[in-house]
Amino acid sequence: MAVRDRRAQRGYLMADYIKATDLYTLTECDRRIYLNYFGNPDERVPRAPFEEWLAQEGERFEQTVIEQFTEVYQPRYRIGDLEAGYDATLELMAEGVPIIYQGVIIHDNMIGIPDLLERVEGGSRLGGYYYRPIDIKLATRAKLGHRLQVMAYIALLEGLQGIRPDGSLFLRLPPEERSETALYQEEKVALDEQIFADKLAEIRELAAGLQPRPFISSVCKSCPWHDSCLDLADQERDVSLIPGLPRKVWAELHARGMGTLPAAASATRAQLINISGVGDKRAFDIIHRSRSLDANTMIQVATPDLPEPGPVETFFDVESIPTEGIIYLFGALIGANRRYEFAVDLAPTFADEHRAWQDFLRRMDRTPGYVYHYGTYERTAIKQLMARYGDDPRAHGLLDRMIDLEKVLKAAVVLPLRGYSLKDVAPWLGFEWQGTTDNAADSMVEYITYQTDGDRDRLDGVMRYNEDDCYATVHIRDWLLTLPHIK
Repeated sequence: MAVRDRRAQRGYLMADYIKATDLYTLTECDRRIYLNYFGNPDERVPRAPFEEWLAQEGERFEQTVIEQFTEVYQPRYRIGDLEAGYDATLELMAEGVPIIYQGVIIHDNMIGIPDLLERVEGGSRLGGYYYRPIDIKLATRAKLGHRLQVMAYIALLEGLQGIRPDGSLFLRLPPEERSETALYQEEKVALDEQIFADKLAEIRELAAGLQPRPFISSVCKSCPWHDSCLDLADQERDVSLIPGLPRKVWAELHARGMGTLPAAASATRAQLINISGVGDKRAFDIIHRSRSLDANTMIQVATPDLPEPGPVETFFDVESIPTEGIIYLFGALIGANRRYEFAVDLAPTFADEHRAWQDFLRRMDRTPGYVYHYGTYERTAIKQLMARYGDDPRAHGLLDRMIDLEKVLKAAVVLPLRGYSLKDVAPWLGFEWQGTTDNAADSMVEYITYQTDGDRDRLDGVMRYNEDDCYATVHIRDWLLTLPHIK
C-alpha cells in the first residue's frame, strides 16, 4: 500500500511532532504550546477536581456515542508507542474497516489521534474508499479551536490518502434537547487552507522555541502552567494583570511601550484612545486599574448606588452545573441588622429541580424587600428557569427587586485585584469561608458525587458553602455602605 511509504520518511522523535491538539490550544494561549514543549514539568499543577470530572465526563460521553456504532476497530499497540499505533492504524485503513477508534495518523512532522475515522466510498491511494475524521466533544457549541483541530486531521489524512476528506464534530446536544436516542448534533468541517496554514506557521515557531510573554486572563484558571505564568507576570508587572483586558489591546500596549503597570498608570487618555478597541471607558479602566494594582490600593471613583438598609433584606446565591443545565440549590439569607436566617431550597437529585424552583419562588413571594446578589449569574439562572418551566409573575417580581452588587462595586471603586469575582473581592475585604468547600467548582463535584454515593455530609458541605457565599455577599454590601459620599 502506497501510504506505508510514510515509514521511510520517519526518523523524528515523538517530541519533534507537532500535535493536532496544538491547533485547539493556540486559540486559547500561545504560551501554553511553548511550555508544553519546553516548560519544566515540575511547574505543572494538577487538575482541579472539577476539571478532572469534566475530563471523565468527556470520556463517558465519547464512549456513549461510540456505542451507537457497529463494527468499531481500535489499533492495538503498547501505550505510549505512537509509532506502533501509526503502523497499526495503517493496517486497519488498508483492510478498509468501517470505523477506526483513536487511530494514530502521522504526516510530515504532525501527529493526530482523531476520535473516529469513518470509511467513505470513493477513490484514493487506499483503493475504492478513503477515511474522514470525526471528533466527539462535550461542548454544545463548536469553537474555532475545535474546527482547527479537525482541519489538522483532514490535512493529515490528505497527506496519507491523496484525497482531501471533509470532517465532522459531534457536539453534545444542550440539556433540554438531549434524550436516550438523541445525544449529539453533527457539524461538518472543511479545511480552510489560509487559516490553517497561518495557525500552523505560528505553532511551528512556538515548537521551534519562540517564547511568548504570559498573557493573564480567565482562561488561565484551567491551565496547568497557571502558577508559573502568573509568577512571571507579577515579576514583570505585566499590564495583563488588569482584569478583563483584551489580548489585542494588551499586545498594542506592549508595542507602544505601555506594557507594564507603571507605564499604563502613567498613560494619558489621548494615548490610549488611539489604540483600536479602546474608548473612553476602557481608557479610564486601564489607567485607574493600573494605578490601583501598581500602588496596591483602592481607588474610589463614585458613590455606591445602594438603597438604605430595609427592615427585611435577602442575600441570594444559586449553585448549578452549567454543563448539565441543572440549577440545584437556591440559598438565601433573610433578615436585617446582621441577624439573618439561612433558607435553602434544594434539589437533592436532578429530577427535583422544578420542585426546588417552585419552593424558592413561593419563599421569595412572601419575603418583601430588596434581593441582593453578586454577579450576573443569579439573574441569568432565573431567566433560564422561566424559559424551562414557563413564565411566572413571581419571577418577574423577583427580578424587579434584585440588586447586583458586583455592578454597584465596579461602578464605585477600583480594587488592586486581578479579578472582581466574589472569591476575589470578599477575601480582600477580610471575609473567610468557614466550610471545607470554598469554591463553586468543588461544590459542583461534591454535589455530583453525592448523586452516586448518597453521603449526606457532602450535601451539608454544599449547603454550608452556599451559606458562606451569601454571607460574603452581605459582607460586600455592608462595606460598600461605609464608603464616603462623592459629589
